[in-house]
Amino acid sequence: MFRAGSWSLRGQGMQFRSFRNNRRKHANTSKRDVSSNAGKAANAANAANAANASSSMNPVLKSALISGTLSLAGDLVAQLLTGATPSSYDAPRAARMGSFGLVFYGPYQHYWYAALDRAFNAKTTRNFAIKVFLNQAALAPIVISAVFAWTLGLQNKLDEFPAKCERDFWKTMTTGWKFWVPAASINFYAVPLNSQVLYMSCCGVIWTAYLSYSSSKAQAVQEGGDTKGRKKKG
Repeated sequence: MFRAGSWSLRGQGMQFRSFRNNRRKHANTSKRDVSSNAGKAANAANAANAANASSSMNPVLKSALISGTLSLAGDLVAQLLTGATPSSYDAPRAARMGSFGLVFYGPYQHYWYAALDRAFNAKTTRNFAIKVFLNQAALAPIVISAVFAWTLGLQNKLDEFPAKCERDFWKTMTTGWKFWVPAASINFYAVPLNSQVLYMSCCGVIWTAYLSYSSSKAQAVQEGGDTKGRKKKG
């Protein structure tokens, strides 16, 4: 009887220890799960805070940074296409274009496209056509005049502004219609308002590169013609 009782007590003790160990394991597992979930929650909160910080950036500042960066990139591409090397790279010229995009063009585009959207919000063919027209008839002259004045002013050559406009204003604007009318049409038809500055600034990179390449090519042709003319005279 004593032995049977002893084994019974031992069995109960083993069961109790097993139960206690299982509870400890469960508690540890629960702690790990809570810790893991807390870590995941913290990571999610950090990601949400980062996203909120990005989305809460001042929209004018965001437009300025986008335009400034892409204006700088556009001039870099243009210089590379015209044969610039690291030693001949014109950093002040690039800085002038980058600062123009940062200080003027980016913020101006932000307010311009927001004003067009408020005035012609309905998605109609008439409003679409008006936006494209105003972009070329009202925005383009201001931007062309501003970039002429900006680049000349930073070189202390503002007195050349009237002659520059007389020589290049109309040609620049009419040539731009071939590129900017299709670009603006896509912009107003398919691009959301909050991405329009980014889209048009990307188009500006292509346009700047094209203008520099074309002017360089024309200059090379002219210089070649002058050389042939001198040879014939000789």
